[in-house]
Amino acid sequence: MDNNHSFRNSDGRIHSFLILNLFLILFFISQYIINQEYIKYNLNLCFFRYHFNDILAGGIIITYINLLFIFFRRAQYCLRKFWIIVCVNIIIGFFWEFITPLYKSDSITDPYDLVAYTFGGCIYYTVINIFNSKHIRI
Repeated sequence: MDNNHSFRNSDGRIHSFLILNLFLILFFISQYIINQEYIKYNLNLCFFRYHFNDILAGGIIITYINLLFIFFRRAQYCLRKFWIIVCVNIIIGFFWEFITPLYKSDSITDPYDLVAYTFGGCIYYTVINIFNSKHIRI
């Protein structure tokens, strides 16, 4: 990935970025399943019960969007800049936390979840930058 974060003439980088995103989505989903099936109910810790899945959702959101861009051959639009990742998570989180309760009666507003979604996006950003700093082309 060059300084302007473009994927022009970079089939190898797209492939590496695809593999990384597939790994990340599988990782996030597996952690969600482990939390739902074991941690959430057996450890009885508030963080895992109320916010951990929201952190995972923030990472899943960005990973899924990027996989769609790659799948539809629009890799140049993948979300890799920090401020874009944060903004996307805030917008989606705002909808889930403040708009969804207006039409879904069993949904509640929790502003801490908005922070959790954003933190999940920050984890995604950190991981892709670790790979980029290790000279693994993404």
